[in-house]
Amino acid sequence: TTVANDNVASDRKVATAESIASPWGRGLRCLDTPSGSGRRPAEVGMCFQLSKEQCAVLTKAIIAQPWPRNARYVTSGLGTCLGATYDRGEPRLGALTRETATLSKLLNETVASALRDVDFEWGSIQVNICSVSSPHRDSNNTGLSLILLLGEYSGGEFAMCDRSLVLSVPGVGAIIDGHQLHGSSAFVGFKIGRASCR
Repeated sequence: TTVANDNVASDRKVATAESIASPWGRGLRCLDTPSGSGRRPAEVGMCFQLSKEQCAVLTKAIIAQPWPRNARYVTSGLGTCLGATYDRGEPRLGALTRETATLSKLLNETVASALRDVDFEWGSIQVNICSVSSPHRDSNNTGLSLILLLGEYSGGEFAMCDRSLVLSVPGVGAIIDGHQLHGSSAFVGFKIGRASCR
């Protein structure tokens, strides 16, 4: 079963893998969290869904920040890495990390609450705005990553290149292995892709 988190612990909605695959995309494995089970290890394909209110708050906070043109050669649009990053052979903090501390805290708290039953840690957030990413591998990640789509758009799916996982609905996130080939397609509207990685 999959837990679709609407941010109210007592109102958890449990759906089957079949019902998840159609509205959210393919390749999403379900997260079964029986009470008293503790935190489960993060696994590729685990998914979650934010409430409409959470999506609106995050989108508004992200839009409020000034963003540079994305420096990643595989990704068009705006965006940058917040937190720990590795660039030109050196570890460092992303350039906007201090200026976006409030936003980073909001993003971290929202995702952590959605993943409260999953043992998943991250040290950076890659924010991509109105971007399309050509197929690529995240070579600097040291573990699993998480992708979350926000905004109002049509098209623009995020997909693992082997099509083992496809996301297209705003507010839905999944744990991925960023070392595997992945990318996103063209879209119409305003789209934010957010990835948390180790």
